[in-house]
Amino acid sequence: MGLCLARELHAAGARVVVYERSQASPEQLPVHAAAAGMAAWAAAGMLGPSGFPAASGLQDFARAAAGFYPDFSASLERETGMHCDYRRIGTLASRHGMGAAHVAGSEDHANSAWNEPQLVQPEDYVLIPGDHAVDNRKLLQALCQYSRKNKIAIQAGCEVVELQPSPDRTIQIRTLRERFHTRHAVIAAGAWSGRIAGIQIPIVPRKGQILCVQAPVDLIRHVILGAEVYLVPRSDGRIIIGASLEDAGFDARIVPEIIARMHAAAAVMVPAIGEFPVLDRWCGFRPYSETRLPCLGPTHIPGIWAASGLFRDGILLAPLAAHELAGVLIGRRRNSDLLNSLHFNDGAAPERRREYNAYRFQ
Repeated sequence: MGLCLARELHAAGARVVVYERSQASPEQLPVHAAAAGMAAWAAAGMLGPSGFPAASGLQDFARAAAGFYPDFSASLERETGMHCDYRRIGTLASRHGMGAAHVAGSEDHANSAWNEPQLVQPEDYVLIPGDHAVDNRKLLQALCQYSRKNKIAIQAGCEVVELQPSPDRTIQIRTLRERFHTRHAVIAAGAWSGRIAGIQIPIVPRKGQILCVQAPVDLIRHVILGAEVYLVPRSDGRIIIGASLEDAGFDARIVPEIIARMHAAAAVMVPAIGEFPVLDRWCGFRPYSETRLPCLGPTHIPGIWAASGLFRDGILLAPLAAHELAGVLIGRRRNSDLLNSLHFNDGAAPERRREYNAYRFQ
């Protein structure tokens, strides 16, 4: 989320500094993201707007985000010369368990024939062609490349620990190294957003464990949402299998029993997967909003904005969320209907409906 927003603001002419909690330089950030449990690195890269029930208030946002993706990925690839492996492959969603929510939330079930010969009980699945996928690690690498190419400052090892308003109407930012002032600060710290003192952002971590196997290219051709696990194919034959959902704080330990259980569940869906050993396993920390909606917009402190809480769908929602936030911040638009639809309230503001232009960059 932070790098997407930095790109949008830089392209609009704003001076941007990114404060990164890990010790990674921009060149090293993608590598360090894995050890840090960054959700953008740990994710599977599913772009599935069908998984949002209408009652959540997120369905329209998710569909708009999916429509925004082709131009976003194409422009990022042009700007960086790096391929993000964005693919319009569709999702096969089971009518049971995990997949059922996607079937219920989709308006574009395809009745046409589809070919997935390795899948057991294909009659239990529905094709949702509007769901796509991206290699989120290549996407993160491309965003880092954009920052390097455009000399966006990324201050490594500068975890922000406190934000406070100052009498001169600036924001005092305290990191583990220093204190300084800025006119505008955006909290885009993922699962760590709720740990910043001075402002209450209702974000807590939700751990997810994932594994992958190396299979022949095109063993499966679609994202497959089963009753218990999902399968996301990469163009090089890797298949991502996930994911657990755990209230475990920032415990980064990998639990072999959970990995084995997910591997076995994948093999029930596609038996050939059971023949391939686990190539890698990892975990990440999703930023879960206790309001069950993303925290996107101004807080009760003028000059401090929230951009977090995208939970399982940060890869899908972040590019459009960054575009909408940047548009308001730099004054391209007075307001954002998409942001307003989320009704973000940081718990201290008596009324969320306010004039966004009071918070624009000057």
